[in-house]
Amino acid sequence: MITVRTMNYMEEALGVAKAAIKYNIPVVVSFTAETDGNLPTGQSIKDAIEIIDKNTDYYVAYYMINCAHPTHLMKIMEANKG
Repeated sequence: MITVRTMNYMEEALGVAKAAIKYNIPVVVSFTAETDGNLPTGQSIKDAIEIIDKNTDYYVAYYMINCAHPTHLMKIMEANKG
């Protein structure tokens, strides 16, 4: 299993996931988040995950977030309650 950390862009994470598929290696993707809880491009982490999952048939074992303070994600977590 490989883990890629501090992914800033959906495209780079998607590329790693596709390479992992090619070589049949389990993969974990970890994004970083800005203070608004989004990727540096402004794309939401939710959208990035959905695109990667759609384009890799849900190959990624799981996703993480690193190099971000928990308060950066509070708005997203609050919006997804319930």
